Amino acid sequence: MNPRYKTILGCIIFNLLLEYWVHGIETFVIAWYTAPALFLLYLAFFSMLEDVIVRFKLRDYQVFLCGFIFGYTLDLFYLGDVFKDEIFLGINPIIVILIHMSWWGFLQSVLGMYFSNQVFGSRDWDHPKMGVLGWVLSIGYLAFILVSEQIEQVGNTGQPTFPYGSLTGYITSIIIISSTVLVFWKTLRHKESLRFNKSRTLDFLTASTLILCISIGTFLGYGNYEIEGFQLFEFRSILLILWTIFIGFVFSIYRAITRRSVSI
Repeated sequence: MNPRYKTILGCIIFNLLLEYWVHGIETFVIAWYTAPALFLLYLAFFSMLEDVIVRFKLRDYQVFLCGFIFGYTLDLFYLGDVFKDEIFLGINPIIVILIHMSWWGFLQSVLGMYFSNQVFGSRDWDHPKMGVLGWVLSIGYLAFILVSEQIEQVGNTGQPTFPYGSLTGYITSIIIISSTVLVFWKTLRHKESLRFNKSRTLDFLTASTLILCISIGTFLGYGNYEIEGFQLFEFRSILLILWTIFIGFVFSIYRAITRRSVSI
């Protein structure tokens, strides 16, 4: 298999297991289309991300920024979670920190890339770049899910759900995303690729995450009942939030001590 495809496949597998934790086995069995739809979403994102990584020799913090930009943009035009229970300038900063920074930026993108290169072999920094067709198909699929969501909502309710937030919320979000893009652009100065280095700390984080994904998604992933006042979906989400905070704490200490980029 082409090294590029192995890297992308590894990231997709890692992220589907994270989704398995959140949604549970019941959703993946009953709503069978969930897994293929998520597969295509992550295929589009990681195809673009891998191409950018190789073209510009990205480091871990730049991959973090890419994950943040993508996750926030997807939320801005498709999910609208950032506007729920708005606290400051039309947005919910807690959502920004937990979902866009912690989940999309670190857990799904940086740790996902580390897992993929650890399990499927280190990246070939000289593999062929993705062409125009690949970018058109990736962006086209993302546009498709946005349009199809609005069409479905119009069919169900008679009106679209977009926009999700207030004008202030959108202005704030656009400023945040634009500022992040600018920071990303200003840091594109690397000319050499990094050799992949294994880390026992990151191996622990990835292995523990996968074990929890499979265990929680399977044993707490079915049945319409409550655990101590929480629906199972809420309970799984709370566990994921706590775990994300934990590995974010461990990763921050690890990064501060080693003072070197995580191999992605």
